Amino acid sequence: MALPVRSGDAVVRWDPFREFGDIQRQFDQVVQSVFGPVERDQAAARRTWRPLADVTESDSGYVISLEVPGFRKNEIELSVEGDTLTVGGEYALSEDGEQRHARRAGRFQYSTLLPKGVAADQVSASLADGVLRVSVPKSGETQPRRIEITEG
Repeated sequence: MALPVRSGDAVVRWDPFREFGDIQRQFDQVVQSVFGPVERDQAAARRTWRPLADVTESDSGYVISLEVPGFRKNEIELSVEGDTLTVGGEYALSEDGEQRHARRAGRFQYSTLLPKGVAADQVSASLADGVLRVSVPKSGETQPRRIEITEG
């Protein structure tokens, strides 16, 4: 339902749904300025994606747990370059004519900066139940230790 609104000499119909479009464009601009371009095309959105991840810290190091259901260990690449840890892989859709997919498909990539004081050359990973666990141990000099105070 459009309401007539007088604008100068001409009568212009007010369309409230056009304002929703303006709000959506403004929101997209804000998101783009923070996160980069917004993908509206579903095929483009499926080409690259980022798995959900949890990072936990203990006295001995960090564990990054990434959700990668349906992947086998030979389909995942893991590398450490400088202070950046990168995990990537690709999930291809089957060619059996399916039209609807609930899972993401295409290439994924997860990158994170490693904190100072980790032993990047000792990174290890394991894959079980669709969860990739990447262990990043702390180097010896950064592990906490209790220092005893003496008298005198």
